[in-house]
Amino acid sequence: MKKAKITAMMLCLLLAAGLAACGDEKFSPEESESERIEELERELEELREENEALKAERENREPSEESEETEEGGELFGAPEEVEESAGKQMSEVENLLKTTVEGPETSGVCGADLTWYYQNGVLAIKGTGEMTDYEEKKSPWYDIREKIGWVIFDNGASGVGRNAFYKLETLSNVVLPDTLTGIGEGAFSGCGNLQKIVFPGRVTEIGDGAFSGCGITEFTFRGDAPDGLDLVWDQKDEMSEAPAAADGYEPTEEEILRRRGEYQLIPMTIYYSGDTFDAYIASYPYWEEFGVKWIRR
Repeated sequence: MKKAKITAMMLCLLLAAGLAACGDEKFSPEESESERIEELERELEELREENEALKAERENREPSEESEETEEGGELFGAPEEVEESAGKQMSEVENLLKTTVEGPETSGVCGADLTWYYQNGVLAIKGTGEMTDYEEKKSPWYDIREKIGWVIFDNGASGVGRNAFYKLETLSNVVLPDTLTGIGEGAFSGCGNLQKIVFPGRVTEIGDGAFSGCGITEFTFRGDAPDGLDLVWDQKDEMSEAPAAADGYEPTEEEILRRRGEYQLIPMTIYYSGDTFDAYIASYPYWEEFGVKWIRR
């Protein structure tokens, strides 16, 4: 908005200067150049006043509005140009890692009927289509090199992450899921304690039990509707524990039960989402903010 106002001011000044120097055949005989310049100056002054009014309105906003704008002006919600540039650089890096890994892997194998995995220099790439194989804990084909894996990158085509596929990859810090993904199996990323952020593509509809348990993730981004399995936000502590039972003969209130659940099971995190399909889940627990959990609508 401000850029538009400033642009309008500059155009007015340029037009005024041009008229003063060269004249304009479109003016009627009764309208002199000086009168036209005066008219443009009045319009410029009106634009200045409007701009000042907008600035004053912004300064007088409620603190909550300013806070929300600040939060949405960060990494994910900054100026469109900045977001586009950042996303472009990240996508370029991911594409290069995927291409390099697939073209010259140190080792590779099959992980689904039409899926192949490749490993090189800390990057585990998954390429192909369809569902990934389900595994028992510690039985995935890359488990023996788990301490080397820092990236897991899926090429578009895969529709499901297998059960326990990336169990206990404790050095894993970056996961890129494909736009074609619809589901994530039970325990798929359980125990990946170095994983701090995860972005769920828009087609994901189901997240299995314990898929991210014990990870300690502090930033979730959901690009689609609320999937089945939102309870993953309760699974992030390294060692899950239930609130202790009340003393014999004492019946805790519902508020006490809810608060104690948050105390023993929640960690501070930020959850970005869009649309209204998350509203019912958010409303189901009234103490998110008390335990550092922020739900931010995009």
